[in-house]
Amino acid sequence: WGRCPEQLGAPAYWPWTQALRGYVEQADRDAVLAEMGAGARTIARVLPALREHLAPLEPAPIVESEESHFQFFDAMVGFLRRSTERAALVIVLDDLHWADPASIQLLAFLTHELRRLRLLVVGTYRTDEVEDLAAVLDGLRRASERVRLRGLDRADVGRLAQGVTGVAAASGLVADLHRLT
Repeated sequence: WGRCPEQLGAPAYWPWTQALRGYVEQADRDAVLAEMGAGARTIARVLPALREHLAPLEPAPIVESEESHFQFFDAMVGFLRRSTERAALVIVLDDLHWADPASIQLLAFLTHELRRLRLLVVGTYRTDEVEDLAAVLDGLRRASERVRLRGLDRADVGRLAQGVTGVAAASGLVADLHRLT
């Protein structure tokens, strides 16, 4: 599970780092290195937060170019392909409307491979804040199924409030909760 933070200053690929950190922390180190294959050093260079879990892996030298970005994307797809051979995976990327451009580029690259992987990628975003996601969403539509979640109606908000609190909420409170959410 990875979340795109609203705050500025998060490193590139932050939601991917969070999601993969969760995977790497619970998996056997040697198995993860085998799944990363030849791309392990490239992945460690771009996602430095994973290095502590993969020590003594030395990251590849830093070279910023279009080719290095492609190599990282390819290494990630290879890692996910090998990881999903053992077991199906689910990656949740929350708040994509706040994602950094690099994270969106990796997601776009991955969309071309999704049908060949035992991988479910769930991305959440606010429909009113997706200008930067338009091209990626078009690519995802071709490779995925879209599930649109809408807000609850007033009666459902009342039932949810009662389910959470154990008491029927006053109609004015339900109206306010519905309006605000």
